[in-house]
Amino acid sequence: MKKLSFILLFSVQLCLAQNNPKPVEGDFIINNFKFSQGEILPKLNQHYITLGTPVKNGSGIVTNAVLIMHGSTGTGG
Repeated sequence: MKKLSFILLFSVQLCLAQNNPKPVEGDFIINNFKFSQGEILPKLNQHYITLGTPVKNGSGIVTNAVLIMHGSTGTGG
């Protein structure tokens, strides 16, 4: 059991030591955003964070993207 605990702890340390890309933040503005009930918001500002560089296939579609939605007014960090 002690050996397994050591292996798990060592594995976690290796994962944390990776050289991850620096996050890049940006904003996307949606004009005249219409809610499902019909109300219209003249300007909706969506803040986002990206990691790494998008890779596109021959059709121009990004193949290495993962979208994580954050449904509150908190931070996505």
